[in-house]
Amino acid sequence: MKRNTLLSFALLASFTTIAQAETVFVTLEKDNALAVVDPIAGKLLKSVPVGQRPRGIAISPDFKYLYIATSDDNTIKVFDATSLKEIGKLPSGEDPETFALNPAGSRMYVSNEDDSMVTVIDLATKKALTQIKVGVEPEGITVSPDNQWVISASETTNMLHWIDTKSNTISDNTLVDPRPRALSFTADSQQLWV
Repeated sequence: MKRNTLLSFALLASFTTIAQAETVFVTLEKDNALAVVDPIAGKLLKSVPVGQRPRGIAISPDFKYLYIATSDDNTIKVFDATSLKEIGKLPSGEDPETFALNPAGSRMYVSNEDDSMVTVIDLATKKALTQIKVGVEPEGITVSPDNQWVISASETTNMLHWIDTKSNTISDNTLVDPRPRALSFTADSQQLWV
């Protein structure tokens, strides 16, 4: 396997944006809510209750759906990105922390902290395809832009798990500095920032 360069960075908040609307969504873990922020005016537009202990958040590539991991509800909730009404739930394992969508927006990979698993979800059928055992306390997760790899970061074992997207199996593990939590590939899939 070609080794990618590992670099370090810090993630300050779990958020996502809708570019056309210039809106920022921020999960508020302690308030069990979603903050809707106008970044230009620098003001909170509204706060929406979303479930118990919201953490990871992402918007679908077509900007129609907002996905939120509600950790204490053990699910990924699906919201209409315009109305912010809950329209469905996706299966996950115990305590979903964060998740990543593949570039096509057809698969979701969920880090489940309590059961040390990554759940693979087919977004068309809304069904879990498989669960992959990873290290203790999987936290960060990302999919390479070339859709070849899913990388899961296990915070307690200080390990990155390289999951092949074709087989949904771990191909390799990489030991990293303590407490890896957030991950991001460069656009060419050649560097992974941890």
